[in-house]
Amino acid sequence: MSEAQKSLVQILKTPEAEKLERIIAAKGDSPVLDGLGDPEKALRFARVNLRGAYLFGRFAVPSYAAAVFASLTGFHPPDDDAGRLLARLMEAVEGELFNNNIFGRAGERHSHYHDALEAYVQASGDAAAAAEMRKLEGPSFEAAVRASPLWSPGSARYARNLQRCCKDVLTLFILMPANEELAPKVYARVLASLSPEARFDGLRRFLERHVALDEGDHGPVTLEWLELYLRKARPSPARLKEATESVISLFAGS
Repeated sequence: MSEAQKSLVQILKTPEAEKLERIIAAKGDSPVLDGLGDPEKALRFARVNLRGAYLFGRFAVPSYAAAVFASLTGFHPPDDDAGRLLARLMEAVEGELFNNNIFGRAGERHSHYHDALEAYVQASGDAAAAAEMRKLEGPSFEAAVRASPLWSPGSARYARNLQRCCKDVLTLFILMPANEELAPKVYARVLASLSPEARFDGLRRFLERHVALDEGDHGPVTLEWLELYLRKARPSPARLKEATESVISLFAGS
C-alpha cells in the first residue's frame, strides 16, 4: 500500500472496521501458516486454496463486477475520475476471471481457479480432484459440496456465507478490499514455510503472483472504489455496520 493509500479503517471510520482489521491481522499471523514445510500440511493448504479460488471465481468476483455496474444507475454517468477508476477496476476483474497472469502461457484466458486446480493436482497427483470440482456446476452446488470429499463442514459453511455476502452490494464492496488485503498476508506467510518439494512449485508460483497482484493493484483499486461509493451513496451508519459485520462473520467462520 502506498503512503497515499487509505486503509479500510480510514475509509469506513467505524469500530466494526477496526474489528475487521484485527481479524485480518490475526488470520495473516496464524501459526498454522508456519508449518507448511510438512508436505501433508502443504497439501491441505493447497486444498483450501483451491476451494477459495473456486468460490471467488464463481460467486464473489462476478457478483462484485455486476454490483459495480448496477450501482452506477444510482448516480450521474461516470466523469473522468470515476471512468479512470472503473477502467482500473475492470482490469482487476479481468485479472481474476480471464487472464494468463499466473503461469503466463500464451493463449490462455481463464480464472485463477483453473490455476489453483492445476497446482493442486500437481501437488497431490490426484487427477480425480478435477472431476470432483466439475460436479459443482449448476444449481445443485450445495448438494455437490455436501457430497464431495474436497469440502469440509467448515468450508461448506464458508461457501454458504460467501453466497449470502454476494447478495448485498455494500457488503461486497467491503469484502473485496478486505480479501485483497488478507490474501497477500496469508500467501506471503505460506511462502516462507512451504515445502520445497518440486510438486509444490505450481502452488508456489500461484502464491507469488497473487502477492504481487493483490498488493500492487487489486487491493488499492477496490479500496478506492469503496471510498467513491460511500461518498456517493452515503449509507446510514446502521447500514454500514450491518455490511461490515457480515464480512466479519464470513472471515470469523461464524
